[in-house]
Parts: sequence; C-alpha cells; structure tokens
Amino acid sequence: MKSGGSPLTTSPVIGLILSFIAVLLAFFPAGAGEGWSAPLMVSLALPLIYPVAMIRSSGRSREGLPWDVALVALAISADIYLCMDLAHYAQEWLPRAREVLPGVDRSVFPIFLIWLALWLHWQFLAVRAVLRRTARRAG
Repeated sequence: MKSGGSPLTTSPVIGLILSFIAVLLAFFPAGAGEGWSAPLMVSLALPLIYPVAMIRSSGRSREGLPWDVALVALAISADIYLCMDLAHYAQEWLPRAREVLPGVDRSVFPIFLIWLALWLHWQFLAVRAVLRRTARRAG
C-alpha cells in the first residue's frame, strides 16, 4: 500500500498552500495602503484559482479544454489589470529613493519577487494544461 495521496489529491492541497502564501506576500507591496495594492486585490482569488490550476495541469483529465482556456483568459485579464493599475499608479508616483517600482519599497522588493513567481506559476500551469490538451487532440 502506498503512503501519501495521488497527485490528483495532493495537487489541490499544494495549490491551496501556495495561494495562501501568495496572499500573505501580497500584503507587503500594499504597504498599509500607501503602496501598490493591486497585487493584493488579484491575489484574493488565488485560493480558488491555484488549486484548480494544479488539478487541470496534472493531465489526468482528458476533457475540459474550455476550462483550461478560461483559466488562461483569466490569467491574461488579471495581468492586464495589474499592468493598467501599475501604469495608473506610476502617473501619480513621485519617485522616492527607497522605491524600486512604483509602490514597491526596496525593503519589500524580494518579497514582491517571490509573490511574482507564485503569481506566474499558476499561469504557467494553466498554459501547460492548454498545451497538453491541444497536443492530445492533435495526436
């Protein structure tokens, strides 16, 4: 008898853990309301999105390309929102010596990079799921 769960049962748990880490890290660039709060706003949906992306990218399901495409569309729209919000924030931004990006203080920049890696990870999983499903249909 094997110990531990199957990838299908452990992936959502790992996704949930990673999502809560990302939400926690997204608080830092917000800087008590004085920094860039868009990462926090988009991260609030991660406890739902991340486990789904983990399940969909596992490749166990043969059907569901529309769900995978919807995840990729969600990723693209959230990234557009982040870019537009950053551009809007940058217009009002007066460069401070301690800020690396508009609203991201130098002291929290490494935390921001970890958040960014987690943010991009679920999107990579969504794209991987689409590529796997389209390759199966073609082959």
